[in-house]
Amino acid sequence: MRALLLFASLFALIGGTGCDLTTRFGATATSGVLRQASQAVEQHWDVDLVGDGLPSSILQLEGIYAVIPDDEELGIEVMRASGSYAWGWLSDEAEDALARGDLERQEALSLRGRLLFLRARNIGVHHMRRRDAGIDAAIAGGPDALRRYLAQRYGAREHAPILFWTGYAWAGAIQMSNADPELIADVPLVRVILERSAELDPGFFHASAIMALAAMDAALPPELGGDPERGRARFEQALERTDRK
Repeated sequence: MRALLLFASLFALIGGTGCDLTTRFGATATSGVLRQASQAVEQHWDVDLVGDGLPSSILQLEGIYAVIPDDEELGIEVMRASGSYAWGWLSDEAEDALARGDLERQEALSLRGRLLFLRARNIGVHHMRRRDAGIDAAIAGGPDALRRYLAQRYGAREHAPILFWTGYAWAGAIQMSNADPELIADVPLVRVILERSAELDPGFFHASAIMALAAMDAALPPELGGDPERGRARFEQALERTDRK
């Protein structure tokens, strides 16, 4: 009887583990397909069609990511989809609502966009934390501490994507924060993250880190690090890297 009970317990354990492994294997395989498919979506000519489909894509990615939250490449896809939808569609709709004087609609859209951006930012920090738990202390230490930390821990070209999408999402949350002072205070941190991404791979994702920094230079006041002339130079640099596209 003891032998039978032991066998039954082991069988249940192995069976449960096998089911979990099968689920994770299936999720991993699916995530690989979705990452490849995202390139086709990026190049699609019908912007409205892409915008209508992105919410479903985000939910699908989030569902798979819930199964394999340690998959950094999948996490980046979730960040990318969420940030792209928040910026490319929700932000535009919020501006249109503001222009019409529909402040209630503008606030609702801004909140949706801000939450999507913050979700993406948090995913980025999660994966940076998995690389090295010191990221939290570096962020808490301010821009100079974060700059030193990134210089020590992020020195390879393949580190540029996680830095870019984290900084991009964080910047988007600030842009849609309706002047939330806590988020605005994070601008120097965002600048450090984007600068490091641009240093590691200036051409990543159509020189988008350089473009983001240029936009910040052009839009922000001097007390928050704005510098229109530097912004102009960065825009020109991004244009040169993308054959002026």
